[in-house]
Amino acid sequence: MNQRTFLYQLQLLDLELDKNEKRLSEIRGIISYSDDIKKFEQAISIIQSEKKTWQQKLNKISGEAQIIQEKTKKSEQSLYDGTIKNPKELQNVNIEIDSLKKRLSVLDEQQLEIMFSIEELDDQTSINKQSLESLTKEKNAQNEILLREIEEIEKSNNKLTIEKSPILTQIEDEFLGTYEKLRKSKNKIAVSLIVDNACSMCGNGLPPMEVQKAKSNADEIFCPVCKRFLYCG
Repeated sequence: MNQRTFLYQLQLLDLELDKNEKRLSEIRGIISYSDDIKKFEQAISIIQSEKKTWQQKLNKISGEAQIIQEKTKKSEQSLYDGTIKNPKELQNVNIEIDSLKKRLSVLDEQQLEIMFSIEELDDQTSINKQSLESLTKEKNAQNEILLREIEEIEKSNNKLTIEKSPILTQIEDEFLGTYEKLRKSKNKIAVSLIVDNACSMCGNGLPPMEVQKAKSNADEIFCPVCKRFLYCG
């Protein structure tokens, strides 16, 4: 067999390897893609941060409310235990108690509003966590299938590499070098089949004499247009 025959056989195996490598790259990209998961994780993080802010406000208001309650209780006690005799002082204490109770009422309303806001944030967190859990399970199941596909592709690659070995021993270095250069510059197709008396890759029509040469044992038969090796299957 001529060198072109071995090169064509090599190309068939290389194209299979190329296809496998492309699929492996696609699978690894799918497995490593996590933007959809990150979207939910970021949403949960933002909600938790907002909840923390509201919780801090609630704690501050609760602290102030507790102080006011204690102050009101103390003031009311002073009214009833008889320690204050002066009418003016009694009036001032009553005014202070009214003011404290009004402030406490405002704080109670604020606390309720904040508690409602926190409850809404908790609901949002729960929804996002459920979506994240569902998506994670789905992705894990998908990844299991893809990992099994990777195993099959790697087995195929090993088989193809073994099949390449005896072919490579038949190809001279000069022709192998030309083949590799053409693979790089010609979209990985270094050897073109002759179909209907024309180069199947560029469509260039070939004279009968050129077709006959391609059928011979000659090694250096190239398409005059695309410069690929020509081969009659």
